[in-house]
Amino acid sequence: MGGNGSYSKELKSVPRADRTHIEAKTRIDGHKILIQKKNNAQTKTPVNSNSEKPVYLCGRVSKRDGSVAITTIAEYKNHRLIRTIDLKFDSDGNYVGYSGSGKGSHSHLWDDDVSRNEVGRKPHKKTNNLLIPKKYLSLIKKIEKYNKEHHKWNEEKLQ
Repeated sequence: MGGNGSYSKELKSVPRADRTHIEAKTRIDGHKILIQKKNNAQTKTPVNSNSEKPVYLCGRVSKRDGSVAITTIAEYKNHRLIRTIDLKFDSDGNYVGYSGSGKGSHSHLWDDDVSRNEVGRKPHKKTNNLLIPKKYLSLIKKIEKYNKEHHKWNEEKLQ
């Protein structure tokens, strides 16, 4: 779980020093929850994964109360990020669905630039503000419930 070029074929993983996120022990539907740690790249979502084609749930810790809120679903193929789903919630923590304007939840496809060995996407590109695949709707309901439960971030819960 790291930035561009961090997956090592020799090690068959992202070296610990290159990891941009911390893995929580808690999972939702078997999916890992990742929290961004302080890193030079300040990568919101890791572009490389240790596993070949996982789905990770990326979150942040609230400075206000220390709770974890999952804000992104990240889908990978061949250890590379291929899709992110940006989740939006209202002030009561209720899921806000796709609206076409970018104000609601939406997904983005990521490109793999083999020549530069990097994964990326152009931010705010309106043609890449996409509907969320239906296969994720059940998972989103569980994320909504998880976020509303205000799980506290605790360093002891780390793997």
